[in-house]
Amino acid sequence: MLGDLRDPWVVVGHRRVVGFDEPVAVLLVAVLHFLADAEWPGEVVAVLCDGLPAGSSRTPRAASPTAVPPRPSAAGPPPA
Repeated sequence: MLGDLRDPWVVVGHRRVVGFDEPVAVLLVAVLHFLADAEWPGEVVAVLCDGLPAGSSRTPRAASPTAVPPRPSAAGPPPA
């Protein structure tokens, strides 16, 4: 199955590929930040997660520049 995250209805429509009769996991790790605000990332998550069976797991996570500490300079620490 090929699809595009910006068109989550295609994914939800493939119920033969993704079985929604049992709990499933929706893992959106380090991908949501690729969607522009105009592409409605919140709605994408809602479409993918609405109607999931009981016991399902949702993990929407976006990368954040504040989540990664800055790399030390190759020249060493700044002078005091």
